[in-house]
Amino acid sequence: MEELWGKYETPMKPVFDALDNDRPEMLHAKRTEITDFVALHFVRSLEVQRIHKESLARVERQTRANREMQARLSNAKYGLDLSKAPSILDKIGEEVLAPIQTMEEQGSLFQDWIEGVFQQTRQHLSQYSLSIRPVTQSREYLLGDCPSVGIASGMDPRNRPPLLDARAIILPLNPRFAVMVYPPGPDDPMFSVDTAGDDVVSPINHGQIAQAHKRVYYRPGSGHASTVRNYLNFPQP
Repeated sequence: MEELWGKYETPMKPVFDALDNDRPEMLHAKRTEITDFVALHFVRSLEVQRIHKESLARVERQTRANREMQARLSNAKYGLDLSKAPSILDKIGEEVLAPIQTMEEQGSLFQDWIEGVFQQTRQHLSQYSLSIRPVTQSREYLLGDCPSVGIASGMDPRNRPPLLDARAIILPLNPRFAVMVYPPGPDDPMFSVDTAGDDVVSPINHGQIAQAHKRVYYRPGSGHASTVRNYLNFPQP
């Protein structure tokens, strides 16, 4: 899996070099590389791991509860109607789950699933507009441990919306620049550079805090310790 990630991370070096040199307008030619990078971080996150674990747990619950399926399989295996033999039905259910659990323990189930999700996400975002969002002076972005933040109408800020429900996906690239991808309207350019004032930066930072699982990251001295504490209603030190 790391080989796949490296394939899409390596082309980002010129992007970060351009941002370090304050030349975001030069990134028009790197639109594909940047949208691929957003897709990468949309699926390579703690949030996607959580979704995978919940999906697997749901499959296990449904398999163990499906007595009709277990009875059919036991009849095919033993040639007997064992619908009234719960211990055998339980055993049949565990036999169905055994190869799935083995694949999960080996990591292959998660790898196949996440690589498939990444390719679908990458293809979807390839049709999106991309905007580089430099901050105004004295403002900075912070970064959560699920860095591709999605926004949607009426959303709970603590929950990242599914890809197809999101009006935009935003990923900070460093303290001064973020990238936003969104479904384009009829007059929207496929690439733009749009300065982000406090009315944009603050909601993005709050989304990073709200959707983080455990940690957020920011430059020492940026003042974001207060940002995090204020948003979470924690007392200031």
